[in-house]
Amino acid sequence: MSGRHLALVAAVSLAAGAMANPVWAAAEAVSAHVSTARPTVGQQLQIDGQVTGASSSTSTVTVTRDDSVGDNQPVGMPVMTNPDGTFSVTDTPPARGSVTYHLSADTGAATTDVATTVAGKPTDLSIHVQPSPANAEDTVHVTAHLGSDTTNREVTLFLRPYKGSKTQFDQGSVDANGDRAADHAVHRRTTFIASFAGDSAYAPVTATTTLRVRATLDEELKGYFRSSGGSRIYHRSDNPVLAVHMLPERKGACLYFRAQHKHHGSWVRSAVSRCVHTDSTGRAIGVLQGHHLAGVAYRLRAEWHGNNAVARRAGTWMRLEFR
Repeated sequence: MSGRHLALVAAVSLAAGAMANPVWAAAEAVSAHVSTARPTVGQQLQIDGQVTGASSSTSTVTVTRDDSVGDNQPVGMPVMTNPDGTFSVTDTPPARGSVTYHLSADTGAATTDVATTVAGKPTDLSIHVQPSPANAEDTVHVTAHLGSDTTNREVTLFLRPYKGSKTQFDQGSVDANGDRAADHAVHRRTTFIASFAGDSAYAPVTATTTLRVRATLDEELKGYFRSSGGSRIYHRSDNPVLAVHMLPERKGACLYFRAQHKHHGSWVRSAVSRCVHTDSTGRAIGVLQGHHLAGVAYRLRAEWHGNNAVARRAGTWMRLEFR
């Protein structure tokens, strides 16, 4: 009896040792990452991954996608892993922004989530202004063109005058041709901006154009006694006055007055004034003094040499003659 008892005890001890150090199989797991560097709407994106600890040499991986369009959208057909557990999945994301892919192996026994950011498709947006260049105080025609087939068809128009603030002046949907147009008066160099906020597929974008604005010089000859053939006629002893109104109106703008006369069939310099500053209403006068040649064609004009805000501009030649 004692020998059988000892054998039984030994058997129980061996069994107890086996239970104290069990050997567990590795749990199944899925790891993955987006291998496409800059995923974009409408372009193929690739996810590479691996299933480890599977009970068989291959596993089935199922993928769904969450984005701004909706959640748990199926991504293609389930894929089989290679014998080493690796796999690749491709997708063409339909929406920009944050996207999360849910990957599960063998009917959900192992899962993982992969997040990425998908860029919107480039948006074709342009802006044009006519006339260009424009004259100060002109009303210009601004047209933004949205060339992409977006679901959002709204465009906003802004302007920013030189050293001024950005201001919205129009907003609304483009027409059937993709155009949104509005008119606005300009007084100095102005940047026009068209803005598109984007939609689920197309990226936000702005388009800009800077309009050069020239001064306007309204001129009037004074002191003549009659007109003849497009020329103002003066007495030889008179000193003609050229009055100028500059737009945009600004005090202290520096104008120059230029006089020429005909000599052997060509226009030659008679005189050029020093800087004459405009008053608070943008007005100034130039006086042609000195010895005047009778029977000789003269012409006068004012000139603005320009600055960063308002481009240079010369007035129209005003014809005159002394009798």
